[in-house]
Amino acid sequence: MRPTVSILVPHFQTLELTLLCLRLLRRKTRRNDYEVIVIDNGSQDGSGEELKKIEWVRLLRREVDPDERPALSHGLALNMGVRAAESSLILTIHTDTMILREDWLDFLLMQIAKGGSNCAMLGSWKMESPGPLLRAGKWLEESWRQLCGKKVRRGRYIRSHCALYRRHALTCRAQMFAPSEHASAGEELHEAIEGLGFSCRFLAPELLCRYVLHLNHATMALNKMFGEGDRHMPRTRAKAIQRIEKFFDSINAQEILTDESLNAA
Repeated sequence: MRPTVSILVPHFQTLELTLLCLRLLRRKTRRNDYEVIVIDNGSQDGSGEELKKIEWVRLLRREVDPDERPALSHGLALNMGVRAAESSLILTIHTDTMILREDWLDFLLMQIAKGGSNCAMLGSWKMESPGPLLRAGKWLEESWRQLCGKKVRRGRYIRSHCALYRRHALTCRAQMFAPSEHASAGEELHEAIEGLGFSCRFLAPELLCRYVLHLNHATMALNKMFGEGDRHMPRTRAKAIQRIEKFFDSINAQEILTDESLNAA
C-alpha cells in the first residue's frame, strides 16, 4: 500500500539533532500511513552509517559538489527525496524541526484538504511569531531598501521547515526546490506554483507552533562548517545552543536519544 504522505528530511553532520528529530517523529505520530526519507547531504563524519540503523527510514546518500552553497545543497537533497517518494503528498521538515503533538500530521493533512484540490502548498512563512517591534523593523528595512534603489526581497513564501506539497504541482517546475544564486530552497518554487494557478495556505506561526517546534538556527549552531567567516556567527551560535539545551532539558532528550527501540520498524 502506498503511503499517504512522504516525509523528507535532509541531513548534514548533525547526528544527535537528526536522531532526536526522527525519534520524536516516530514516538509522536499516531498514524502509520507515512514514509520517512532521510537524504544524507554528503556527510563525512560517519553519521550516515548511524542513520542506516533506523529500520523505518529510507536513507539516500547524495554526492555534493564542494562549491555548492548550503541553500542549493538543501534544495537538491529535497529534489532527490521527491524523486524517490512514493506518495502524492510531500512533507518537508528540517532536522531542527521537532514534533510536539501526536495529532500533528492529522492536523496538516486536514488543513491542506480544507484548501481543496487546487491547494498545492501548506505551511508557514515563519515558525516563530514576531513581536510588533520586529514587524515594524522589517517594514522599515524594506522601505529603506526601496528608497535606496536596492532590490526588495521577495514576498512571503512557504518555508521548508514544515511544509506540505502536492507532488504534481512540485514537479511542474523542472528545478523543483533547487534555488538560483540568491534564493532559498523553495522560494522560487512557491512563485512558480502560484504562477501556474495553484493556491497555497499560510498557517499562522502561533497555530503551527502548537504542533511543531522549529529550533531556529540549530543546524547551523551545531555544525561549525556553517557560518565560517561570519563575524556575527559566534554570538548567533551561542544563543542557539542555549535555546537548544533548554528544549532538550524540557523533553528529557537524553532518554529519547538512548531509546534504541525507536530504531525498530
